[in-house]
Amino acid sequence: MLSARSLRTWSWLHKWTSLICTVFMLLLCLTGLPLIFHHEIGHLLGTEVEPVNLPTNTLRVSLDKVMEVAKARYPGKGGMFVSQAEDDDRLINVNVRGVFTASKAAVNVMGSGGRIVNIGSINAERAGVPSATGYAMTKSAILGLTRGMARDLGKQGITVNVIQPGPIGTDINPPDGPWAEETIKMLAVPRYGLTEEIAAGVAYLVSPEAAFVTGTTLTIDGGFLS
Repeated sequence: MLSARSLRTWSWLHKWTSLICTVFMLLLCLTGLPLIFHHEIGHLLGTEVEPVNLPTNTLRVSLDKVMEVAKARYPGKGGMFVSQAEDDDRLINVNVRGVFTASKAAVNVMGSGGRIVNIGSINAERAGVPSATGYAMTKSAILGLTRGMARDLGKQGITVNVIQPGPIGTDINPPDGPWAEETIKMLAVPRYGLTEEIAAGVAYLVSPEAAFVTGTTLTIDGGFLS
């Protein structure tokens, strides 16, 4: 049988542990409930936006169009990272997985002294413009891929490098396009690059003179990164 002193001790412990638990539960309610019931709280405060029920035959618009209208109507408040999952997958498949898969296939048939030259982008180091996060992410992956493979294949005499072009005049990015004027302002050499200049960089990296060059980046950008 417990003594009077032991009973007092247990009573004291029970009282204070109960108080601590009560305070903890109170804090949990004050901080956790808003997270759980944020929709309901939003309704009460009038901040919750209800989706509009549209007829089944309503014409659908692209997510790009929705974002364009949202940014025009609410400047500075539009979502920045909004994209369809399939679009993200396509970007990664083309810009990263495609390069990795092609490089692995080439290595399997490539002898000593072989050359791998990946084409990346200056956006791996500087996005330059808004809404380029996904693209910049994939081009940064090419840097890591290049350096990793250079380390793995060096003993076989295979070099792996990456060229990072800046603004280059192409059919989809013409030097007289809508973004050309603003782009040229960011360059030390005020013009778009030529495809022949990129080809010259590739020619050097695959030449015998570049046998000791591997895991490096050749940036041809007219000073965009300077």
